Amino acid sequence: MWNKVVITGAAGFIGGHLCHELLSKGVKEIVGIDSLRSGEWSRTLASVIKLEKDISTIC
Repeated sequence: MWNKVVITGAAGFIGGHLCHELLSKGVKEIVGIDSLRSGEWSRTLASVIKLEKDISTIC
């Protein structure tokens, strides 16, 4: 399993569940990126590093 993972859309329904699943599988560090237009960080665990960014401004 990977040590570090970046998840786009981490504050959404699927992204939040993906964070939970990957942490339960042993991933050490997750960086979550989300614009928060339709999601909220409450779905995402406190141990996830959270970045409020629009992915189109990063690439």
